[in-house]
Amino acid sequence: MKRRFTIYPVLGLLLGAMASSCATDELNGLIENDQESLEYSVMVNSFRLAANDTILADLDSVFFAIDLNRSVIFNPDSLPKGTNIGKLPVTIDLPGVSEATITMPSGTGDETTTVDYLENKNDSINFSKGEVTLHLKSYNGKVSRDYTIKVNIHKLEPDSLAWDKVAVRSLPGNLGNLNGSRTVAFGDEVFCYTTNGTRTDLSRCENPFSGVWTSSRSVTLPSGAKLRSITPTADALYLIDSSDNLYKSTDGSTWTATGTRMHHIYGGYLETLIGLEKASDGSLRHVSYPAGVSTGAIDASFPVEGTSNPVTYTTIWAEKPMMMITGGRTAAGKNVGTTWAFDGNKWACITQESYEMAEVTGATLIPYFSYTTNYLTWEATQHDMLFAIGGRNADGTIPTKFYISPDRGVHWTTSEGLMAKPDYLPGLYDLDGLVRDNTMYVDNSRTAGAWKEFTTVYPRWYYPVYTLDGSRAVTPIKEWECPFVYLFGGHLANGTFNDEVWRAVINRLLFRPIQ
Repeated sequence: MKRRFTIYPVLGLLLGAMASSCATDELNGLIENDQESLEYSVMVNSFRLAANDTILADLDSVFFAIDLNRSVIFNPDSLPKGTNIGKLPVTIDLPGVSEATITMPSGTGDETTTVDYLENKNDSINFSKGEVTLHLKSYNGKVSRDYTIKVNIHKLEPDSLAWDKVAVRSLPGNLGNLNGSRTVAFGDEVFCYTTNGTRTDLSRCENPFSGVWTSSRSVTLPSGAKLRSITPTADALYLIDSSDNLYKSTDGSTWTATGTRMHHIYGGYLETLIGLEKASDGSLRHVSYPAGVSTGAIDASFPVEGTSNPVTYTTIWAEKPMMMITGGRTAAGKNVGTTWAFDGNKWACITQESYEMAEVTGATLIPYFSYTTNYLTWEATQHDMLFAIGGRNADGTIPTKFYISPDRGVHWTTSEGLMAKPDYLPGLYDLDGLVRDNTMYVDNSRTAGAWKEFTTVYPRWYYPVYTLDGSRAVTPIKEWECPFVYLFGGHLANGTFNDEVWRAVINRLLFRPIQ
């Protein structure tokens, strides 16, 4: 028996295949002619470095930004200074491209080396000679795109506190042969008093970084005024004279007797001045002004002279701010290295035993920052840090190290490594320390101000490291606020007055913020 097959199913299959082929050709044509699809066909999805603990721990977790607008791939947070980037395997997530080559400088001049990434994904790339180029060609060969790859490393130790001799200038004012100074922050300005023993000048500015002091003129202080006692509160300046009389000023120039007596001033607590009164029988007690109410007799271990400037903190756990002082000398004549805190009602020693700083008088207390880096996520976390700088030991010497406290005076330790005191910064006592923000600019054209600049072997530490204009933000950051530390005046161990101002900053704060 002959088997017969109908032709209709066969024709149906042929027609279906033809329709499918036409649809596929039409779809391919649409894709090939769609600009957005063409761009996606050469778009880098992700980029990272391969793990290599011999170079750096957790190297594969370093984040790389991909700027598709400018075809730039880079790490916004730079690798540590000294990282070897001369031999780094990379992992790149790509679409179905037909070609992916990496070209890198291989020596001097125009010599280059090219690696076929699709064939040799484990080859190492040398990023130390300059910018590396990634060339991609789409699956159909009709579209190509070049990306610039840059692995940033810090030129400076990011967490070091950089004091640079490039950034030193003389104290403001018109006097020569200075023998004393007092600098305080009052309102939105910095008030700097300088004296040569017979005349006192007052200079004022909003930003010491600029080096432009808007006013410098002679002022008349009360007879017997103790220049180092000048202290601000929220609404006035105060000083005492050699007879313990207390004076007040609202402009820093005109002083009026308050009719109150203070033997020593600790600091301004909001609008109230906190100090010490000495009775006619020689006994000492805590007092405040304008309240003028005694807050009780002093503890035998409490310092009565030579204390640091105050630092005031506010926290979400306390209704009132906390004012702290450190160092000084007791009524028995013993130097102390403890920190005392005032909560608006009473004083308390907060330093744990055996965790004191150096037992000095005339130190300056500075609220600043330190950083720790999570090397799994490569994120840096900022921490509050108290710095105690300078001061004089009982034997007249000056500590060779800074002291730092991560918990506001509860525990003190010497600063080591990146935060250590540099040898070229002079040891000083009776100095004044301030922290003031300065606006930094990417082009750095408006940051030098009137500070003296000298040829130096030290890096120009105020230059930002990043040179790219943007990363993940729509509008690139071109300026940002950077807190600088300033040290005004002070005396050397031999008593010679230091007529200079030094400034410093943690290098990390100079880098343009990551977007």
